[in-house]
Amino acid sequence: INMMVSFGFYKQWKSFDFWCAFGAGLAGSESLKENGVSNHQSVLFTGKVGVGVDWHVTRMIAIDYAFDMLITDALGFIPCTMFGVSIDLN
Repeated sequence: INMMVSFGFYKQWKSFDFWCAFGAGLAGSESLKENGVSNHQSVLFTGKVGVGVDWHVTRMIAIDYAFDMLITDALGFIPCTMFGVSIDLN
């Protein structure tokens, strides 16, 4: 479970899209539970800072890279990297 509100900036240059975003929200998971831990203790307050780039190989297909730094009150800093391919239907 993850609920987050984020705001970002976006810049397009030739066939590249650059973006950065920041936000805050709540996250939770059954995997955070341990023996004797109540349900409300498995919910974390989170913050997020992220940057990314999308490279449009064709008009509809893009290669994506993103790096997010999640910040939680209980676990500290959690780096997340994403690499993939997307289809733009616009």
